[in-house]
Amino acid sequence: MSKKSNFFSNVYVPNLTTEQKKIVRDAPMPKTFEEIQEEVQGKLDEVTDFFNDMGVGALVDHEPRILTKKEAESVMEARLRMIEDTKRIKKKLDDFDKAIDLEIGEKGFDYSFKRKPRLKKAMKAITGKNKTTITYEDYKLALQIKRKLEEQEMQDLTDVKSEEA
Repeated sequence: MSKKSNFFSNVYVPNLTTEQKKIVRDAPMPKTFEEIQEEVQGKLDEVTDFFNDMGVGALVDHEPRILTKKEAESVMEARLRMIEDTKRIKKKLDDFDKAIDLEIGEKGFDYSFKRKPRLKKAMKAITGKNKTTITYEDYKLALQIKRKLEEQEMQDLTDVKSEEA
């Protein structure tokens, strides 16, 4: 019992040797708020001087320059490549989705969730019927509803952000 009490007393009131006390005294003290502020201001001044030396001017007053014709063309080419890549990827995903629909549509599946009241409640909300199993068609319907809800949520968030601006 004395070992435990000795351990806990050493944690809260440590018995340090003279060598350990010296280490603790020599440890750097945490910086004050003012010291941190001075350090940050010094680094900010260095960065501002660096950009001024480069001819960029003050960071606050910096205006982006207009793109040259060649730069604008390369940006447009990159944008068109990205659009084409997006279309190609969406087509692949649609093809995969159709293949899965064909494979599972032929076989079908039923998932029983008699002992899962949250799923039963969700199925009743989606289909309007009190079911204890889910079919592939029900699953696809739930995915469509989820996708629409997510799109509506994104639209609501972007509407809020545009109103704040």
